[in-house]
Amino acid sequence: MSHLFFVLALFAGSFTATPLPPVTAAADRGASESTAVPALLPVPTDPRYRLTDLPFGEMLVYRGRVVKAGMNFDVGRATLRAMRDDEGRPTLEARAQGAKFGYELNTRICSTLEEGTLLPALHEVAERGTERRTKKLVFHAGGAEFLRLKHCRDENCADPAHQVKRAKMHGPIPWGAEQVHCDDRDCRHREHYEWRSRLDHQFETPYFDLLSAIYLARQVEFSPDAEPLVIPIVNDTRRWDVQVRARNQKRIEVAAGTFDAVELILEPVPASGLEEDEDAEFKGLFGLNGAIQIWVDRATRRPLLIEGTLPFAFLELHAQVELEKIETVAE
Repeated sequence: MSHLFFVLALFAGSFTATPLPPVTAAADRGASESTAVPALLPVPTDPRYRLTDLPFGEMLVYRGRVVKAGMNFDVGRATLRAMRDDEGRPTLEARAQGAKFGYELNTRICSTLEEGTLLPALHEVAERGTERRTKKLVFHAGGAEFLRLKHCRDENCADPAHQVKRAKMHGPIPWGAEQVHCDDRDCRHREHYEWRSRLDHQFETPYFDLLSAIYLARQVEFSPDAEPLVIPIVNDTRRWDVQVRARNQKRIEVAAGTFDAVELILEPVPASGLEEDEDAEFKGLFGLNGAIQIWVDRATRRPLLIEGTLPFAFLELHAQVELEKIETVAE
């Protein structure tokens, strides 16, 4: 079910609506210390790979549905937008909330961009529902480092900040107290967590994170006769080439209204030049298996309707994400 919510959270890319409550659970520790890194990569010479104007103040709401046993189920809402953070830096934010079939989601995804070039500088993901994970990509000159926020599990750790007071037992009887290393799996002490580097990607040409790639796809020429655009994406420990091409045009109706639309097909493959992993599966961006169909408004290029196959447990569900409404928010 998390895959569907990544659909909800990630194709709105430059849109959002009613803000969801901030994610403030324990594992946010350390995330606020991250800053955008200046002068990361050379500016792309190909204009197709350069983000231009961002739709600051535009907010959209999407609703997600799945089909199971011939019935439609509403599984939640997603919101995204382009804004400026407290330091005035251009930022993309996605949020998703929902619950169905015993799965609960509360996810916040945030991409901080370089001023001027609008290349990604920092990409952070915080999940606070059934799945609880915090991770980030820190872009730097020559690549991007992937890190996970983890509770310290070193039994020999001597950091006093990782110690907790616990009753010292004499048989079944408490006898004083002692300082021990915290081993609580549900620990909510932010100082007990630390960023751990998982992989430092090396590349010379610009790569995009999941959110910035969506904004880039939005500015592609959507003519069925146009050459497809291959967007290089780095996501956690893997890199992908996502081919975006237009196929059909028609007038479609969604909850937000009726629009002249173009159908886009997105097909991810492992990035060229890297070893192919037969078991590698593209997760996160849209979260659906195989090719993904996305209908976008021809005039504004807003995503209107997203459809694909969603793997869930032992089932493959048809998933649909629909634009529900558009709002304007003051900066």
